[in-house]
Amino acid sequence: MTNSDSMNWSQVAAKAAGMKVVTATTTSRDSATMSMDILFEAPEFSKQLLARKAAAIIRQALSPHSVLFSFPLMLFDHRTDAYKEIQHQIGPFASVRPLSNYDIRARKDILIAVKFIDEAHTKAAIESGIIVNDVVYKASPTSMGAENPLVRIQLNLLHNADDSNLKDELLASLKYYGKVYQIRRTLCNGFFEGQITVTIDPSAGYVDEKGVRKDAQPLQRMLYLETWDVFAPASFKGAAPICYYCRQAGHIRKTCPELAKRVCFGCGNRGHTKRYCREIVPNEEELLSSYASASAETTTTEKLSAPEQSKEQDITSKDHAENKSTASKGYDTLPKGQEVKRY
Repeated sequence: MTNSDSMNWSQVAAKAAGMKVVTATTTSRDSATMSMDILFEAPEFSKQLLARKAAAIIRQALSPHSVLFSFPLMLFDHRTDAYKEIQHQIGPFASVRPLSNYDIRARKDILIAVKFIDEAHTKAAIESGIIVNDVVYKASPTSMGAENPLVRIQLNLLHNADDSNLKDELLASLKYYGKVYQIRRTLCNGFFEGQITVTIDPSAGYVDEKGVRKDAQPLQRMLYLETWDVFAPASFKGAAPICYYCRQAGHIRKTCPELAKRVCFGCGNRGHTKRYCREIVPNEEELLSSYASASAETTTTEKLSAPEQSKEQDITSKDHAENKSTASKGYDTLPKGQEVKRY
C-alpha cells in the first residue's frame, strides 16, 4: 500500500486499527548491555527542549522577543550575580524572570527568561552569549508553539532495512506525523536490532508534494512507514491500550468484542474462557480425585499421630502403677501394736 498525498489517509488508519499489535517479550535473565546512539538530531533540538521546559514551568506561552539562559546551579553564588553578568557583557534588559524558581521538580540548573531593551542585544545574546569561567553560554530564543509538548515514540522496525539508508528513509516516512527533531537507536551489546526512539512535534504538521502545509497524521499503535510500505508497532505517551486477548489497540480485555463472542467450555456462558471461569461445576472425575486426595491426607495424619498416642498411654500406665504402689505401702502395712481407728 504505497502512500501518496492523493491517497486517503483514512484507509491507512483503518487498516492499522484492525491489525494486531506486535509486542516484544521480556526475559528477566537477559544480561545484555543496552546503549543508545544518535542517528539524527536537528540543530535547534536543544533550544526547543529548553523553550518547552520553560513553557511547562509557567504553563502558558512564553513572552515574545525574550530569550532563555540556562546555567549550572553552582556557577553563581546567587542568581542575581547572573543578572549582573548578563547586563555587563550584553546590555541592559527590560525585565528578567527566574523560571527555575517555579519548577516543582528538583532544580539542576538556573533557568532565566530575559527581555532586552534593544533588539541588537537580543541577537547578541543568541549568537554570542556570555563567557563565564572560559565557558560560553548562549541564549535560546522563545519559539512559537513552545507550549505544545514534544512526543517521544518507541518504534520497533520489524522490517530488515538497510542501515546505510536508515536515516533518510525514516525521515521520509515519519514526516507525515510532524517535525522530526531526533532519532536514536537502541543497541544490544553493540548490535542494532530495530528499536529506535523518535522525538517529534505533531503540532508542526507537514508539507505535501504541492507545497501545501497540512496537519500531521494521528499517531497509532501500528505506525505506517511509507518508504518500506510496512506497519511498525509503536508506543508513546497517551497511546491506546492493547487488549491481551485479541491483541488489537483501542480497548482492554474486559471490553473486548471478540471475547464477548467466546463461549466458555466450563459453564457454557459467553464473555470469558474456561481459564478465568468462576462458575465451573466440578465433574465426577474431579470430585473422585479430590475425595481420594483428602482421604490420603487423613490417613497420613493418623499414621503420624499414632506413635504419639501410644507414648502417652505408656506414660499414663506407668504413673498409675506408681500411685498404686505408694498407696499399698501407706495403708496395707501398719506398725506393730497399732490398730485402725474407725470413726
